[in-house]
Formats: sequence, C-alpha cells, structure tokens
Amino acid sequence: MGILMNLSILESVICKVQARGTSLFLCGDWNVNFLQRSSKLSELKNLLLMYNLMNTVKSPTRVTHDTCTLIDVMITNLNCAKETMIWDIQTILPK
Repeated sequence: MGILMNLSILESVICKVQARGTSLFLCGDWNVNFLQRSSKLSELKNLLLMYNLMNTVKSPTRVTHDTCTLIDVMITNLNCAKETMIWDIQTILPK
C-alpha cells in the first residue's frame, strides 16, 4: 500500500478520534525516518500539522555501528513538554 493510501486511512482515523474530543496516541514503527528528509516524511508531517499532532520522540530509535534512524515514534495531540531520559547508547551497543 502506498504512502498516499496510508495517509488517507490515517487521516480518517484521526478525524474520527478528534471528533470525539479524546486524546490521541499513535505509536509504533512507521517506516518513515524522522531524521532524514524525504517526500514521505514531508507528507506525513504536513498531515500531522493539519491536526495539531506532534511526534514526542526526538532521538534515534534504531542505532547500529553505521546508521541511526528514528522510525519508532509516538504521535499525540497532547502537550508533552516533559524531558525524556536519554540513555548512554554505548552501554547497549554490541561491541
């Protein structure tokens, strides 16, 4: 399924939830790297902005010796201004 079809389904879900006036949390592996500019990311960010949603995860979620990506996200309509704990990645990377 292409990104446009997925965004259409996502927008439908967002509209239904926001029509109820409830809090919204969308979590998981989105297969869109929030650290790398792309058309998929731009389209997703535009949709999120239209509905006042934001990703609260700011640090890489997948790290290897050569790369890092941010594809596991938590998107919400709540104001989550608290700082998150950052772990020293050196303690969990394979040597």
